[in-house]
Amino acid sequence: MYLDLDNYLSGYFNDDYWYDEGFSIAHEMMLEFDNADWLQLQNEVSMKDADWKEKLAYSINEDCGKEGLIVLLKLLESTDDEVLVTSIDALRSFQIEKYREIISIQPKIEEIVTRLHGKAGLPVKRILEDFLVKSRQ
Repeated sequence: MYLDLDNYLSGYFNDDYWYDEGFSIAHEMMLEFDNADWLQLQNEVSMKDADWKEKLAYSINEDCGKEGLIVLLKLLESTDDEVLVTSIDALRSFQIEKYREIISIQPKIEEIVTRLHGKAGLPVKRILEDFLVKSRQ
């Protein structure tokens, strides 16, 4: 199933299609992942380009469980600001206490949020501020 997701995310999508239904197809694929698929994704995600990573982050939410959370945390190693913002935005959906505890002990997240906040426009600032509020509850 990982290869299906990889091929799908590697394709071209116009913005309308991606935000209307493309991301939900990718999300549904991940809900079908077994442990081997998640492990392969975790091992290969750092080798993907920024567009692929951003689409992946947009497709992950709390339904993906701890494995999805691990992937989002790996995406925070990116040097691309769009990937970082999309990953932080996705982390806001992880509201179960055990996930919030994992997020709260990641020291690099607050550094990333602070750096991004300093140069962000108003919509992104609101996302980052909301993340900080939710992660400190």
